Amino acid sequence: MNAMSGRKGDREYVVGLDIGTSKVAALVGECNADGQLGLIGYGQH
Repeated sequence: MNAMSGRKGDREYVVGLDIGTSKVAALVGECNADGQLGLIGYGQH
């Protein structure tokens, strides 16, 4: 799994992408003030 983080405004996002042989999955999370990660979205095809 490959992950990278980016920053937009005052929010910090974490994005994960998993490219397999039969499925691609992605998820987006947001770091809160306590440093915990909350899931914003998930998709697969």
